[in-house]
Amino acid sequence: MPNSVFHVSFRESLLLGLSAFSVVTVFGFIAVSHHGVANAKDPRQATTQTTVKTAKTASKQSTPSGTNSPAQAAAPQPSSLAASANSANSSAATVNATASATSTTAVPAATPPAAPRSSSLYVYPDTSAAVDTRAWMAQRGYDPGLQRVIDTPMAAWYGGWTANIRAVVNGYVTAATQVGKLPVLVAYNIPNRDCGGQSAGGAATAADYAQWIAEFSTGIGKRAAIVIIEPDALAASCYSDTRAAMIASAVDTLASTTAASLYLDAGNASWQPGAVMAPRLQKAGLARATGFSLNVSNFESTVDSQSYGDALSRLVGGKHYVVDTSRNGNGPAGPGQWCNPAGRAVGQTPSLQTGRALVDAYLWIKTVGESDGACGSSQGGTSAPPAGVWWPEYALMLVRNAGW
Repeated sequence: MPNSVFHVSFRESLLLGLSAFSVVTVFGFIAVSHHGVANAKDPRQATTQTTVKTAKTASKQSTPSGTNSPAQAAAPQPSSLAASANSANSSAATVNATASATSTTAVPAATPPAAPRSSSLYVYPDTSAAVDTRAWMAQRGYDPGLQRVIDTPMAAWYGGWTANIRAVVNGYVTAATQVGKLPVLVAYNIPNRDCGGQSAGGAATAADYAQWIAEFSTGIGKRAAIVIIEPDALAASCYSDTRAAMIASAVDTLASTTAASLYLDAGNASWQPGAVMAPRLQKAGLARATGFSLNVSNFESTVDSQSYGDALSRLVGGKHYVVDTSRNGNGPAGPGQWCNPAGRAVGQTPSLQTGRALVDAYLWIKTVGESDGACGSSQGGTSAPPAGVWWPEYALMLVRNAGW
Protein backbone atom coordinates (compact mmCIF):
# COMPACT_ATOMS: atom_id res chain seq x y z
CA MET A 1 0.00 0.00 0.00
CA PRO A 2 1.49 3.31 -1.12
CA ASN A 3 1.99 6.23 1.12
CA SER A 4 0.95 9.78 1.91
CA VAL A 5 2.30 12.70 3.88
CA PHE A 6 1.43 14.31 7.14
CA HIS A 7 1.28 18.05 7.81
CA VAL A 8 4.58 19.85 7.91
CA SER A 9 4.16 20.24 11.64
CA PHE A 10 4.48 16.49 11.98
CA ARG A 11 8.12 17.00 11.22
CA GLU A 12 8.51 19.05 14.36
CA SER A 13 9.55 17.16 17.45
CA LEU A 14 6.95 16.77 20.13
CA LEU A 15 8.41 17.71 23.48
CA LEU A 16 6.72 15.29 25.79
CA GLY A 17 7.16 15.75 29.54
CA LEU A 18 9.46 13.31 31.19
CA SER A 19 7.48 13.67 34.35
CA ALA A 20 8.45 12.55 37.80
CA PHE A 21 5.68 10.06 38.25
CA SER A 22 6.12 6.36 37.67
CA VAL A 23 4.15 3.85 35.70
CA VAL A 24 1.41 2.79 38.05
CA THR A 25 0.76 -0.61 36.64
CA VAL A 26 2.39 -3.60 35.08
CA PHE A 27 1.05 -4.52 31.65
CA GLY A 28 -0.37 -8.01 31.32
CA PHE A 29 -2.18 -9.75 28.52
CA ILE A 30 -4.95 -12.28 28.16
CA ALA A 31 -6.09 -14.56 25.41
CA VAL A 32 -9.41 -13.91 23.73
CA SER A 33 -12.12 -16.32 22.82
CA HIS A 34 -13.39 -16.75 19.29
CA HIS A 35 -15.82 -13.97 20.14
CA GLY A 36 -12.93 -11.62 20.86
CA VAL A 37 -13.62 -11.65 24.60
CA ALA A 38 -10.99 -12.54 27.17
CA ASN A 39 -11.56 -16.05 28.47
CA ALA A 40 -8.38 -16.93 30.33
CA LYS A 41 -5.48 -15.16 31.94
CA ASP A 42 -2.14 -15.45 30.23
CA PRO A 43 0.42 -17.27 32.42
CA ARG A 44 2.63 -14.20 32.10
CA GLN A 45 -0.01 -12.25 33.98
CA ALA A 46 0.32 -14.10 37.26
CA THR A 47 1.61 -11.08 39.14
CA THR A 48 -0.27 -8.38 37.30
CA GLN A 49 -3.46 -6.67 38.27
CA THR A 50 -4.42 -5.13 34.97
CA THR A 51 -4.51 -6.09 31.32
CA VAL A 52 -4.18 -4.46 27.95
CA LYS A 53 -5.15 -5.90 24.61
CA THR A 54 -3.18 -5.10 21.48
CA ALA A 55 -5.14 -6.84 18.79
CA LYS A 56 -8.44 -6.48 17.06
CA THR A 57 -10.23 -8.98 14.92
CA ALA A 58 -11.35 -7.89 11.49
CA SER A 59 -15.04 -7.33 10.98
CA LYS A 60 -16.69 -10.01 8.97
CA GLN A 61 -19.49 -8.24 7.25
CA SER A 62 -19.72 -7.53 3.57
CA THR A 63 -21.54 -4.99 1.53
CA PRO A 64 -24.69 -6.07 -0.30
CA SER A 65 -22.50 -6.70 -3.34
CA GLY A 66 -20.36 -9.10 -1.31
CA THR A 67 -17.25 -6.95 -1.14
CA ASN A 68 -14.90 -7.14 1.81
CA SER A 69 -16.15 -5.16 4.77
CA PRO A 70 -13.58 -5.22 7.58
CA ALA A 71 -11.86 -1.97 8.51
CA GLN A 72 -8.26 -1.07 9.24
CA ALA A 73 -6.54 2.09 10.54
CA ALA A 74 -4.02 4.61 9.26
CA ALA A 75 -1.38 7.24 9.74
CA PRO A 76 -0.86 11.03 10.28
CA GLN A 77 -0.36 13.69 7.65
CA PRO A 78 0.19 17.40 6.76
CA SER A 79 -2.25 20.19 6.19
CA SER A 80 -4.45 21.11 9.09
CA LEU A 81 -2.12 20.55 11.95
CA ALA A 82 -3.27 23.33 14.17
CA ALA A 83 -1.25 23.26 17.35
CA SER A 84 1.05 20.99 19.26
CA ALA A 85 -0.65 18.18 21.12
CA ASN A 86 0.46 19.48 24.49
CA SER A 87 3.40 20.74 26.47
CA ALA A 88 5.68 18.68 28.69
CA ASN A 89 4.88 20.56 31.87
CA SER A 90 1.10 20.45 31.51
CA SER A 91 1.42 16.74 30.72
CA ALA A 92 3.01 15.82 34.01
CA ALA A 93 0.83 18.07 36.12
CA THR A 94 -2.37 16.73 34.63
CA VAL A 95 -1.40 13.10 34.99
CA ASN A 96 -0.76 13.52 38.67
CA ALA A 97 -4.10 15.23 39.03
CA THR A 98 -6.02 12.66 37.00
CA ALA A 99 -4.49 9.67 38.73
CA SER A 100 -6.90 10.18 41.61
CA ALA A 101 -9.75 11.69 39.64
CA THR A 102 -13.10 10.05 39.19
CA SER A 103 -15.36 10.27 36.15
CA THR A 104 -16.34 13.78 35.17
CA THR A 105 -19.11 15.35 33.17
CA ALA A 106 -17.89 16.02 29.66
CA VAL A 107 -18.02 19.53 28.30
CA PRO A 108 -17.77 19.63 24.49
CA ALA A 109 -14.48 21.10 23.35
CA ALA A 110 -14.66 24.52 21.72
CA THR A 111 -12.42 23.34 18.86
CA PRO A 112 -11.49 19.84 17.68
CA PRO A 113 -8.19 18.44 18.98
CA ALA A 114 -5.27 18.98 16.62
CA ALA A 115 -3.53 16.29 14.63
CA PRO A 116 -0.50 14.81 16.40
CA ARG A 117 2.86 16.55 16.21
CA SER A 118 5.66 14.16 16.92
CA SER A 119 8.72 12.66 15.32
CA SER A 120 8.17 9.08 16.44
CA LEU A 121 5.55 6.61 17.66
CA TYR A 122 5.80 4.44 20.76
CA VAL A 123 6.83 0.78 20.66
CA TYR A 124 5.77 -1.11 23.78
CA PRO A 125 8.31 -3.94 24.05
CA ASP A 126 6.25 -6.45 26.00
CA THR A 127 2.95 -6.85 24.20
CA SER A 128 1.61 -10.39 24.28
CA ALA A 129 2.49 -10.70 20.57
CA ALA A 130 6.07 -9.58 21.23
CA VAL A 131 6.46 -11.98 24.14
CA ASP A 132 5.03 -14.85 22.08
CA THR A 133 7.26 -13.98 19.13
CA ARG A 134 10.40 -14.00 21.25
CA ALA A 135 9.41 -17.31 22.83
CA TRP A 136 8.76 -18.82 19.39
CA MET A 137 12.12 -17.62 18.07
CA ALA A 138 13.90 -19.01 21.13
CA GLN A 139 12.61 -22.46 20.16
CA ARG A 140 12.59 -22.23 16.37
CA GLY A 141 15.39 -19.80 15.65
CA TYR A 142 15.77 -16.07 15.18
CA ASP A 143 13.81 -14.53 12.32
CA PRO A 144 14.72 -10.98 11.24
CA GLY A 145 11.28 -10.41 9.70
CA LEU A 146 9.44 -11.27 12.90
CA GLN A 147 11.90 -9.20 14.93
CA ARG A 148 11.23 -6.25 12.66
CA VAL A 149 7.49 -6.64 13.27
CA ILE A 150 7.74 -6.52 17.05
CA ASP A 151 10.09 -3.54 16.79
CA THR A 152 7.44 -1.63 14.83
CA PRO A 153 4.99 0.75 16.62
CA MET A 154 1.53 -0.79 16.93
CA ALA A 155 -1.65 0.32 18.66
CA ALA A 156 -2.73 -0.88 22.10
CA TRP A 157 -6.36 -2.05 22.26
CA TYR A 158 -8.60 -1.55 25.29
CA GLY A 159 -12.03 -2.98 26.09
CA GLY A 160 -14.04 -4.69 28.78
CA TRP A 161 -11.26 -7.27 29.22
CA THR A 162 -9.02 -4.51 30.65
CA ALA A 163 -9.27 -4.54 34.42
CA ASN A 164 -8.74 -1.14 36.08
CA ILE A 165 -8.85 0.67 32.75
CA ARG A 166 -7.75 4.03 34.15
CA ALA A 167 -4.59 2.65 35.75
CA VAL A 168 -3.65 0.53 32.73
CA VAL A 169 -4.08 3.39 30.26
CA ASN A 170 -2.24 5.78 32.55
CA GLY A 171 0.65 3.33 32.82
CA TYR A 172 0.85 2.85 29.07
CA VAL A 173 0.70 6.56 28.23
CA THR A 174 3.14 7.36 31.02
CA ALA A 175 5.65 4.82 29.67
CA ALA A 176 5.43 6.41 26.22
CA THR A 177 5.67 9.95 27.58
CA GLN A 178 8.74 9.15 29.65
CA VAL A 179 10.67 8.16 26.53
CA GLY A 180 9.33 11.02 24.44
CA LYS A 181 7.19 8.88 22.13
CA LEU A 182 3.60 9.14 20.91
CA PRO A 183 1.28 6.27 21.95
CA VAL A 184 -1.61 4.99 19.83
CA LEU A 185 -4.65 3.64 21.68
CA VAL A 186 -7.88 2.01 20.49
CA ALA A 187 -11.14 2.33 22.43
CA TYR A 188 -13.09 -0.85 21.64
CA ASN A 189 -15.95 -1.36 24.08
CA ILE A 190 -19.15 -0.15 22.39
CA PRO A 191 -22.27 -2.13 23.44
CA ASN A 192 -23.03 -4.97 21.00
CA ARG A 193 -19.49 -4.75 19.69
CA ASP A 194 -18.93 -6.28 16.26
CA CYS A 195 -22.70 -6.85 16.02
CA GLY A 196 -22.24 -10.07 17.99
CA GLY A 197 -19.63 -11.51 15.60
CA GLN A 198 -16.06 -12.75 16.13
CA SER A 199 -15.29 -9.84 18.47
CA ALA A 200 -18.64 -9.82 20.27
CA GLY A 201 -18.83 -8.11 23.62
CA GLY A 202 -18.62 -4.54 24.80
CA ALA A 203 -20.20 -2.59 27.63
CA ALA A 204 -23.58 -3.80 28.83
CA THR A 205 -25.37 -0.45 28.59
CA ALA A 206 -24.89 3.10 27.32
CA ALA A 207 -24.35 4.24 30.91
CA ASP A 208 -21.69 1.59 31.47
CA TYR A 209 -19.99 2.66 28.25
CA ALA A 210 -20.00 6.32 29.27
CA GLN A 211 -18.41 5.42 32.60
CA TRP A 212 -15.79 3.25 30.88
CA ILE A 213 -14.91 6.06 28.47
CA ALA A 214 -14.58 8.48 31.40
CA GLU A 215 -12.07 6.15 33.08
CA PHE A 216 -10.24 5.57 29.79
CA SER A 217 -10.00 9.34 29.22
CA THR A 218 -8.78 10.03 32.74
CA GLY A 219 -5.99 7.51 32.17
CA ILE A 220 -4.77 9.48 29.16
CA GLY A 221 -4.99 12.88 30.79
CA LYS A 222 -3.60 16.01 29.18
CA ARG A 223 -0.87 14.18 27.32
CA ALA A 224 -0.26 13.67 23.62
CA ALA A 225 -1.68 10.48 22.12
CA ILE A 226 -3.62 9.18 19.14
CA VAL A 227 -6.96 7.52 19.91
CA ILE A 228 -8.89 5.42 17.40
CA ILE A 229 -12.53 5.34 18.47
CA GLU A 230 -14.55 2.13 18.05
CA PRO A 231 -13.37 0.31 14.92
CA ASP A 232 -16.25 -0.83 12.67
CA ALA A 233 -18.96 0.57 14.95
CA LEU A 234 -20.28 3.19 12.53
CA ALA A 235 -19.88 1.15 9.33
CA ALA A 236 -21.41 -2.05 10.73
CA SER A 237 -24.78 -3.53 9.82
CA CYS A 238 -26.03 -3.00 13.38
CA TYR A 239 -25.43 0.76 13.20
CA SER A 240 -28.11 2.94 14.77
CA ASP A 241 -28.48 6.59 15.71
CA THR A 242 -28.39 5.44 19.33
CA ARG A 243 -24.96 3.99 18.73
CA ALA A 244 -23.85 7.21 17.05
CA ALA A 245 -25.04 9.19 20.07
CA MET A 246 -22.97 6.99 22.42
CA ILE A 247 -19.88 7.62 20.31
CA ALA A 248 -20.63 11.35 20.14
CA SER A 249 -20.72 11.43 23.92
CA ALA A 250 -17.41 9.55 24.01
CA VAL A 251 -15.89 12.15 21.67
CA ASP A 252 -17.08 14.95 23.96
CA THR A 253 -15.50 13.25 26.97
CA LEU A 254 -12.19 12.58 25.24
CA ALA A 255 -12.01 16.03 23.64
CA SER A 256 -12.69 17.83 26.90
CA THR A 257 -10.53 15.76 29.25
CA THR A 258 -7.52 14.69 27.16
CA ALA A 259 -4.98 16.21 24.80
CA ALA A 260 -5.26 13.29 22.37
CA SER A 261 -5.84 13.47 18.63
CA LEU A 262 -9.16 11.68 18.07
CA TYR A 263 -10.17 9.63 15.02
CA LEU A 264 -13.62 8.10 14.56
CA ASP A 265 -13.50 4.85 12.63
CA ALA A 266 -15.11 4.98 9.18
CA GLY A 267 -14.74 1.39 7.98
CA ASN A 268 -12.83 0.79 4.78
CA ALA A 269 -12.82 1.64 1.10
CA SER A 270 -15.00 -1.30 0.04
CA TRP A 271 -17.56 -1.17 2.81
CA GLN A 272 -20.00 1.73 3.07
CA PRO A 273 -20.29 4.42 0.35
CA GLY A 274 -19.15 7.86 1.38
CA ALA A 275 -22.72 9.11 1.16
CA VAL A 276 -23.64 6.61 3.88
CA MET A 277 -20.59 7.11 6.11
CA ALA A 278 -20.58 10.91 6.08
CA PRO A 279 -23.87 11.45 7.98
CA ARG A 280 -23.02 8.64 10.39
CA LEU A 281 -19.69 10.25 11.23
CA GLN A 282 -21.35 13.63 11.66
CA LYS A 283 -23.97 12.21 14.02
CA ALA A 284 -21.16 10.56 15.99
CA GLY A 285 -19.44 13.87 16.75
CA LEU A 286 -16.88 14.11 13.96
CA ALA A 287 -16.99 17.91 14.13
CA ARG A 288 -15.44 17.70 17.61
CA ALA A 289 -12.82 15.08 16.66
CA THR A 290 -9.57 15.41 14.75
CA GLY A 291 -10.75 13.22 11.89
CA PHE A 292 -11.51 9.62 10.96
CA SER A 293 -9.66 6.31 10.53
CA LEU A 294 -9.77 3.85 7.64
CA ASN A 295 -8.91 0.20 6.94
CA VAL A 296 -8.56 -0.93 10.57
CA SER A 297 -7.74 -4.66 10.57
CA ASN A 298 -8.44 -4.81 6.84
CA PHE A 299 -6.42 -5.27 3.68
CA GLU A 300 -7.50 -2.48 1.33
CA SER A 301 -4.55 -0.84 -0.41
CA THR A 302 -3.26 2.50 0.73
CA VAL A 303 -4.02 3.95 -2.70
CA ASP A 304 -7.66 2.85 -2.55
CA SER A 305 -7.94 3.93 1.07
CA GLN A 306 -6.67 7.39 0.21
CA SER A 307 -8.99 7.75 -2.76
CA TYR A 308 -11.92 6.83 -0.55
CA GLY A 309 -10.64 8.96 2.33
CA ASP A 310 -10.18 12.05 0.18
CA ALA A 311 -13.69 11.70 -1.21
CA LEU A 312 -15.17 11.14 2.25
CA SER A 313 -13.24 14.11 3.59
CA ARG A 314 -14.90 16.36 1.02
CA LEU A 315 -18.29 15.25 2.37
CA VAL A 316 -17.40 16.07 5.98
CA GLY A 317 -15.82 19.49 5.75
CA GLY A 318 -12.26 18.55 4.87
CA LYS A 319 -11.50 16.41 7.91
CA HIS A 320 -8.16 14.59 7.97
CA TYR A 321 -7.77 10.84 8.41
CA VAL A 322 -5.34 8.05 9.26
CA VAL A 323 -4.92 4.68 7.52
CA ASP A 324 -4.13 1.24 8.93
CA THR A 325 -1.38 -0.16 6.72
CA SER A 326 -0.47 -3.11 8.94
CA ARG A 327 -1.51 -5.86 6.51
CA ASN A 328 -2.30 -4.16 3.21
CA GLY A 329 1.00 -4.71 1.42
CA ASN A 330 -0.63 -6.92 -1.22
CA GLY A 331 -4.06 -5.34 -1.06
CA PRO A 332 -7.27 -7.32 -0.46
CA ALA A 333 -7.57 -11.01 -1.36
CA GLY A 334 -10.99 -10.56 -2.93
CA PRO A 335 -14.63 -9.85 -2.08
CA GLY A 336 -15.62 -11.11 1.35
CA GLN A 337 -12.16 -12.46 2.25
CA TRP A 338 -11.60 -10.64 5.51
CA CYS A 339 -10.59 -13.48 7.84
CA ASN A 340 -6.92 -14.46 7.69
CA PRO A 341 -6.80 -14.51 3.88
CA ALA A 342 -3.78 -16.15 2.24
CA GLY A 343 -1.23 -14.26 0.18
CA ARG A 344 -1.31 -11.02 2.19
CA ALA A 345 1.69 -8.97 3.33
CA VAL A 346 2.57 -6.33 5.88
CA GLY A 347 2.21 -2.83 4.48
CA GLN A 348 4.02 0.44 4.81
CA THR A 349 5.53 0.93 8.23
CA PRO A 350 3.92 3.52 10.52
CA SER A 351 4.79 7.14 9.91
CA LEU A 352 3.58 10.61 10.77
CA GLN A 353 5.09 11.87 7.53
CA THR A 354 2.70 10.82 4.80
CA GLY A 355 3.30 13.40 2.10
CA ARG A 356 -0.42 14.00 1.73
CA ALA A 357 -2.36 16.99 3.00
CA LEU A 358 -5.31 15.02 4.34
CA VAL A 359 -3.52 11.94 5.70
CA ASP A 360 -2.28 12.51 9.23
CA ALA A 361 -0.57 9.14 9.63
CA TYR A 362 0.00 5.62 8.42
CA LEU A 363 -0.44 3.37 11.45
CA TRP A 364 -0.32 -0.29 12.36
CA ILE A 365 -3.57 -0.53 14.29
CA LYS A 366 -4.11 -4.25 13.88
CA THR A 367 -1.45 -6.28 15.70
CA VAL A 368 0.45 -8.03 12.92
CA GLY A 369 0.36 -11.80 13.36
CA GLU A 370 -2.72 -11.98 15.56
CA SER A 371 -5.58 -14.02 14.16
CA ASP A 372 -8.83 -12.56 12.86
CA GLY A 373 -10.69 -15.60 14.17
CA ALA A 374 -10.88 -19.36 13.76
CA CYS A 375 -11.60 -19.00 10.07
CA GLY A 376 -9.94 -18.34 6.74
CA SER A 377 -6.76 -19.85 5.34
CA SER A 378 -4.42 -22.44 6.83
CA GLN A 379 -0.73 -21.61 7.05
CA GLY A 380 2.24 -23.92 7.42
CA GLY A 381 -0.03 -26.85 8.13
CA THR A 382 -1.81 -25.04 10.95
CA SER A 383 -5.38 -23.76 11.16
CA ALA A 384 -6.29 -20.30 12.37
CA PRO A 385 -6.58 -19.95 16.16
CA PRO A 386 -9.30 -17.88 17.87
CA ALA A 387 -9.42 -14.14 17.36
CA GLY A 388 -6.62 -12.17 18.97
CA VAL A 389 -4.29 -15.15 19.41
CA TRP A 390 -0.82 -14.76 17.93
CA TRP A 391 -0.37 -17.12 14.98
CA PRO A 392 3.31 -17.50 14.04
CA GLU A 393 2.65 -19.15 10.69
CA TYR A 394 0.42 -16.31 9.57
CA ALA A 395 2.90 -13.74 10.84
CA LEU A 396 5.65 -15.45 8.84
CA MET A 397 3.50 -15.38 5.70
CA LEU A 398 2.89 -11.65 6.11
CA VAL A 399 6.58 -10.82 6.50
CA ARG A 400 7.79 -13.23 3.79
CA ASN A 401 5.34 -11.83 1.26
CA ALA A 402 6.64 -8.35 2.08
CA GLY A 403 10.20 -9.46 1.45
CA TRP A 404 11.27 -8.97 5.05
